[in-house]
Amino acid sequence: MKRVLTAYRLYLGLRLRSVARLFGALPVVAKVLFAVIAVAVGYGLHRAELPHEASVVGWAVGVFVAVGTGVCCIGRTELALLDELGIRPAFVFVGRCLLLSVPFFLLDAWAGLLVATVGTAVTTMLSCYRLRDLSANGGAILRRLRFGGPLAAAYVWIAGYRSGALWAGLIGGALLLLALANGNADMAGVSIGVMVCAPALTVYYRRPDPSPFLRVYRSAAYLVRRKATEGALCTLIPLGWSLPLSVAAFPDRAGWLAGVAGLSVYVAMVLLYAAYAFYPHLLTSIVVAGVLIVGSAVWLSVVPVGVAVASLAVILVGLHGLSIYNMKHFLWPTT
Repeated sequence: MKRVLTAYRLYLGLRLRSVARLFGALPVVAKVLFAVIAVAVGYGLHRAELPHEASVVGWAVGVFVAVGTGVCCIGRTELALLDELGIRPAFVFVGRCLLLSVPFFLLDAWAGLLVATVGTAVTTMLSCYRLRDLSANGGAILRRLRFGGPLAAAYVWIAGYRSGALWAGLIGGALLLLALANGNADMAGVSIGVMVCAPALTVYYRRPDPSPFLRVYRSAAYLVRRKATEGALCTLIPLGWSLPLSVAAFPDRAGWLAGVAGLSVYVAMVLLYAAYAFYPHLLTSIVVAGVLIVGSAVWLSVVPVGVAVASLAVILVGLHGLSIYNMKHFLWPTT
């Protein structure tokens, strides 16, 4: 027992030091923005009122599972460390899920309790299954996953779907079916957002895109253009069936559902561009992406739709140019 506690204490110390180093590498402005966003989100969740309805709580659990399967993942290196320390990965999954459930407790105690129990159990089971994909004998279905056509070379998305993005998409699809069965248009919109945004988050923020793979592209402009094309196509694929189905089920909410779909694609593209605009610093990328997404949501609530759409387009164009600039100076500094 003492050996087990020592191993857990050592692992926790290593993770905390790793997070501290990543946070310490951020510029001061990014640290301040991160703190402001954390406080604002926590206060907003605490002040929000969540109806005690089965569909709402089911939505909360579904979102938790969709996010948790991406956030609570374990890579090969960390899996080897856990094996060396004699720590079972399931306990790590449970610990991460409980930490991820804190925002849900701020939102509502009942939702937090269900998320911390049912959501943690489902996420842990899915995550443990995903570990089989890291072994030589397991996860055969996911390892055989292939893309074709213009996405045949989208190795980032292929690897992402093999390691968890597929589960996020399936959970979003299950949420959509539940929304259709209960006649809940709001939940249908949330499920569309989950199917579009959760896979993008998993794909681009599992680990940095390997630089040797990126240097294969003939130029930074071509690299970013290809990544943007692949990302746009992969985010539009789930919309190809989910949006028409939702509009057919809720024709009076068609405009709202189309708006949610458009914003979901925008969020996915912001996640993509931020990953390359600040490559290889993932923490900086996700902080900047979070700031832009939250800021865009606030901006949308105070300006006319036309101005908002134009503003979001300008942001994407700016991120595209910044991504080219960063990749050019990181991968081809002498050109």
